[in-house]
Amino acid sequence: MRTVTYGPGDWVYPADLPRRFLCRVIDAQRIRITGGCFQVLALEPVEGPWPAGTRLVREGAAVRPAEPPPEMTGHAA
Repeated sequence: MRTVTYGPGDWVYPADLPRRFLCRVIDAQRIRITGGCFQVLALEPVEGPWPAGTRLVREGAAVRPAEPPPEMTGHAA
């Protein structure tokens, strides 16, 4: 299984929520432990039921990669 590493500015979906809510990674910390390492990510939801300024925290394996919204890429339809 390939390990994905995320960094600030990446787009993800938390995998533990009942539906996909697009989030932007605002901070990523790599934690080394005996036998390996993992990431702790601070996420900024750009959609969903949270008030402005909400930050979600997830382990890197608990998110899935996402494409940025069209308005963020300059390719809006």
